Amino acid sequence: MKMNALSNWAWIVVLLLSCNKHKDEWWLKGVVTNELTGSVMSGVQVKAEVKKLQSGVYNDIVTTVANDVTGSSGDFEMNWQRENISFCRLVASKSQYFDAVEEVSPDDMKPGEAFVQNLKLTPRADVQIYLASNDPSALVKLSVFSSDKYCTCNDESEYVIVGLGDTTVQCMTGGGRWLKYQIQAFGSGGNVYHLDSVFCEPFITTNIQYTY
Repeated sequence: MKMNALSNWAWIVVLLLSCNKHKDEWWLKGVVTNELTGSVMSGVQVKAEVKKLQSGVYNDIVTTVANDVTGSSGDFEMNWQRENISFCRLVASKSQYFDAVEEVSPDDMKPGEAFVQNLKLTPRADVQIYLASNDPSALVKLSVFSSDKYCTCNDESEYVIVGLGDTTVQCMTGGGRWLKYQIQAFGSGGNVYHLDSVFCEPFITTNIQYTY
């Protein structure tokens, strides 16, 4: 019984020392996972960015105050000197993935307590669109539809060819998703209306091609 009591007191002392150690620091930690598979991700760069109080005024300058790299279990942990801030966000980055950005309210971070914010990275898929016409009288339009926040293929509402010509567009979207597109073509060969979709595999280029 005495040994158990001593053991419990030891854990309490360790906990108190840990809290005391971080009482004058901002303290953030979490785990980074693959948004598509749910698996933990190692080797991810994570940084904390803040807006500070300077000369009694909060400014809009974003400063990186801490950074870490996730280990084999996808975990990260950062701490830095506690000071007045109006804004804080975590940014996780890794090659071939879209950055994960999460804002953290300074009001939710308590002295001596670790604030846990997990992050998810979305794998990137590249898309190449080739649109062409061999008809001098043609009007060809291709539109892309996506609700994926990372998709840049629908930044232009539609891609258009008038008469003879061609165009190649490079864009990207979240990997492991379907990308819908619509083709409308008018010319001497008749009218064409085509609605289709392609599955965008992560880390490779998916091609969409149409020639009138």
